[in-house]
Amino acid sequence: VGRQHAEAWIADGSAEPLAMPDVPPLTSCGIAPLNGAGRAQAEALVTQIKGALEVAETDWTPGDALPFERTLLLGNVALRTDVAPVGFLKLDKWQVVAPLVSYATLAESAGSAEERARTHAVVRDLRCLLYEPACLFVRRSSDTHALLNDYAADVARGDDPMLALLRAVYVHKPIILACPPSWYLGRDYAG
Repeated sequence: VGRQHAEAWIADGSAEPLAMPDVPPLTSCGIAPLNGAGRAQAEALVTQIKGALEVAETDWTPGDALPFERTLLLGNVALRTDVAPVGFLKLDKWQVVAPLVSYATLAESAGSAEERARTHAVVRDLRCLLYEPACLFVRRSSDTHALLNDYAADVARGDDPMLALLRAVYVHKPIILACPPSWYLGRDYAG
């Protein structure tokens, strides 16, 4: 059934829209804006999502400890409100939940030639999809701390954030859930 048919059925009363189920309490969860970016998006998410969700008082910068047991690292991307609770809840089983940048953007088309060469040395094949570094759900653990430290070191050196994250993921091998790019509404940062 297409969207227009469904909306017509709802309008004439022959169907009812699906109600979103109540979100279980989000305990030990919070949003950490990235480097001055994402604070407005984080504040908007907190007001729209019911549950014990808060925004870190200071922005998270690469290398810092995660402020919450389950943290959403959010930059200048607009995360869909309906998927944010899902991301936090998936951290019960996964260490990292990350949407893909797109189904068309591969590592072979990101960064400089030197960065791609360094990435190829780790990954061995640049025909792989990239994770969105401005929208990461991360469970606090020694594994994810090491992953974020390596990612931070590469970003501090000026590397492309997408390739830096891909290298860190391949080196540390977290239990990662790749989500569709439809989880967020677009990118709004250089990188």
